[in-house]
Amino acid sequence: MPINPSRETQSPCPVATTLRVVACGAFLIFLSACGSLQWVGMHWIFEPTPFDPQRVLVDIPYVEDDPHPTKHRFDLYLPKGQGWPTLVFVHGGGWTEGDKSLRAGGFEIYGNIGAYYASRGIGVAVINYRLQPEFTWRQQVRDVSRAVVRIRRAVRQHGGDPQGMFLSGHSAGGQLAAFAAVADWPWVELGDELPLCGVVAVSGAGYDLADEETYRLGAEKDIYRARFDLADDAARDGGQKDKVQEKGGSEDWQEEASVVHHLDADDPPFLVFYAADEYPSLRHQAKVLHKSLQEAGVASRLAVVPKQGHRRIVLTLSQGDHQMTSQVEQFIAERHRQCHGAAAAGEEARR
Repeated sequence: MPINPSRETQSPCPVATTLRVVACGAFLIFLSACGSLQWVGMHWIFEPTPFDPQRVLVDIPYVEDDPHPTKHRFDLYLPKGQGWPTLVFVHGGGWTEGDKSLRAGGFEIYGNIGAYYASRGIGVAVINYRLQPEFTWRQQVRDVSRAVVRIRRAVRQHGGDPQGMFLSGHSAGGQLAAFAAVADWPWVELGDELPLCGVVAVSGAGYDLADEETYRLGAEKDIYRARFDLADDAARDGGQKDKVQEKGGSEDWQEEASVVHHLDADDPPFLVFYAADEYPSLRHQAKVLHKSLQEAGVASRLAVVPKQGHRRIVLTLSQGDHQMTSQVEQFIAERHRQCHGAAAAGEEARR
């Protein structure tokens, strides 16, 4: 039978708090820890998109020096034609779990996102990244940024527009995508100055870790502290593990790791989604992000997805009969035209 929309009062996970449920994340959406889902249930709520497998490039490495054998990889879904934009998708999993190859009931969950948008003229790269606690959140942000740089090269090689790059993610992946899009330091380290066209943030957690209302609504600060209160040493190489140290109770991590504390007017526009049946703290976080973006002078559109919860919304992201997908397609089309025009104007000015 179909899975029911998720609510804090009727979560299928045997945990009591919002962030523990988030920690189950997209990776555990359909695994036994959060309840079994039979193929017939997936058949009711999930529509796979037919796509030519020869137009899917699998397990492309994005780190050249000392790469992680499985996590420094992405899959690229290629549309037909030339000059198409690309959506880089970051999976969820509470920063500790997850993989780009997640399957449920025989279906590829993230792969279907790639197939859906690529069939509509939008390239998609679904990435892996290294996981906590072995690696820190800063290394995860670096992984997302390094993946974007490598994906630009692949897009150019296969006929896409390397300046038409969008970042997206669900749950913890939403936080990582948003942070990588607005923080300066990952791009300074990489020497990459090409701007992103936009960000599609889906049911993200941890946009503002200093927001006390989020904790009053059910999120546990100690769990967030365990994810983000980590001291970073001088190790910058992708294959090295940061030395993890406690900060002696300092709350600096709440600002350092928060997306909203890195915003400026030059950041790319956002499309921020949350589910109507989302956990209250995550609904609130989406609204906090949207408001903070607007206050910083960044274009932002906030959209609620009806009749969906934290887990089912990631399925909706690739279902063609839903307003969510049409909003994503419209956002990418509008922004890509503007990015393309701005790039052309910049090139003309340099001549």
